[in-house]
Amino acid sequence: MDGPAEAMTAAPSRPQSSSAAKEIEFLGFLLAGEEYVVDIMAIQEITRAVEVTRIPRMPQYMSGIITLRGTIIPIFDLRKRLNLRSEAGNGDPRFIVASFDGVVAGIVVDRVTDVVRIQSDRIEPAPCNLIDREGQFIKGIGYYMGRMLILLDYKKALAVEGLGETEFAKE
Repeated sequence: MDGPAEAMTAAPSRPQSSSAAKEIEFLGFLLAGEEYVVDIMAIQEITRAVEVTRIPRMPQYMSGIITLRGTIIPIFDLRKRLNLRSEAGNGDPRFIVASFDGVVAGIVVDRVTDVVRIQSDRIEPAPCNLIDREGQFIKGIGYYMGRMLILLDYKKALAVEGLGETEFAKE
């Protein structure tokens, strides 16, 4: 995706709606044919996918590392992390680099879709039968213009078992 989201390096501020429900901004992306969203406030940048350097003994759900303007960033493969089907050559792959709690990490996605604003009252918690080993990465379900969007809990999805979130990929 070339354009405003491509050049994004800082997340815009969240507008408040005039109603009681708070409006939250999310970045949408496709992964294995499903549309996911993450809170845009954590997005540091979106870049074209580049070759990833594999590191021995990394968990299978980690693709490896990249260097972005002198910073080493771990890249997570959400297909493996979420146990999704693996397809080659889908979409327009991008790395979405997130920064939260002093951690910087990236995910590879098939295609970035758009920025959406969802009223907080249009977000439901994830169904309890989704909260299992794979469902733990799902925060909820949001509804936007007739679409059902999966809210990804990127803090959990980008954590590495055995390492605390603050011990890995610090800024």
